[in-house]
Amino acid sequence: MINTNPFDYFRQTFFYAKHKPLLSAFCILLAACSVTLLSSCNKDQDTDTTDTDQYPCVVTSCPSYFGTTQTFEYNDKKQMTARSYDFNYPGYSTFEQTVSAVKTVYGYTYQGASLEESYIFRGGTGNLYDGLPAVATQVTRQKNADGTENSYSLDSFYLFFYDAKKRLEVVNHPSGFKSDNVTDYYTRHLRNTYLRITYDDNDNATELKQWWVYQYGTYNVNLPSENAMLFDSLLNFDIKITYDDKPSPFAASLKYWKFVQNDWGLAINSNWQAIITALSPHNPLTITYSMKQGNATSEHYSMTYNYNDHGLPADSYTYDCSN
Repeated sequence: MINTNPFDYFRQTFFYAKHKPLLSAFCILLAACSVTLLSSCNKDQDTDTTDTDQYPCVVTSCPSYFGTTQTFEYNDKKQMTARSYDFNYPGYSTFEQTVSAVKTVYGYTYQGASLEESYIFRGGTGNLYDGLPAVATQVTRQKNADGTENSYSLDSFYLFFYDAKKRLEVVNHPSGFKSDNVTDYYTRHLRNTYLRITYDDNDNATELKQWWVYQYGTYNVNLPSENAMLFDSLLNFDIKITYDDKPSPFAASLKYWKFVQNDWGLAINSNWQAIITALSPHNPLTITYSMKQGNATSEHYSMTYNYNDHGLPADSYTYDCSN
């Protein structure tokens, strides 16, 4: 069957990344994440919570996932407010994203159709720039070339958990499984995708493990006492990383950049190096990527950098280091 949805076509064009999960570019397209929610109400506040006291330089341009240049805008507190880049594929407009204290919104068009996705962050301090949201929710608006519209809201959600040092430790993504048939809930199916992050004493993410959690059970409508719901899990990815001692391009935006980027390794085209960079203040030197399911493989990558006078990666990156 031919898929006529242009946005699905866009996702399919990057199927190759399944086989090359660690690309050299730090910046990437956000993986489509969805979410529902509950938590306290957020206030659209703008507090000075960046890391620019420790890392005075913010990145203003860098390579995008698509071989083009990605640019960033900031407010007077050096908090990111926008980013944009070209896809470098015929028919696509520029990708544009705005960032505020409560949500991110991105959009682009393809051959007369348009997509807009909003991610609303709740919980924590109520300010995304603090980097402690508890939940993210998604609202998607798709307008087709014929003028018809599709809207999706609260289909699934991400839950975020932190360690004692306020570092992101767990990302839990329920699958959003739904059925009108009660017996389907007792048939083995994916319940959650679970990402756990381990850090070293320098706050670098040294290991990422992703599990698939499945739900299944036994169901007997005539003997309810025999009904039972069970769970098991499979380790999908195990990634181990070492680092240099220099600041990464996104060190000044580290608290919230991971939520702006919004890739948690769920999509086939997830860029794990970009995810790692979004979690760590320093630059990865080696990455060992082990896929545990399907065609189990293990791949090892090494990176080198040329640094500028501020100790930041210099090649194809520009910065604003003004006070």
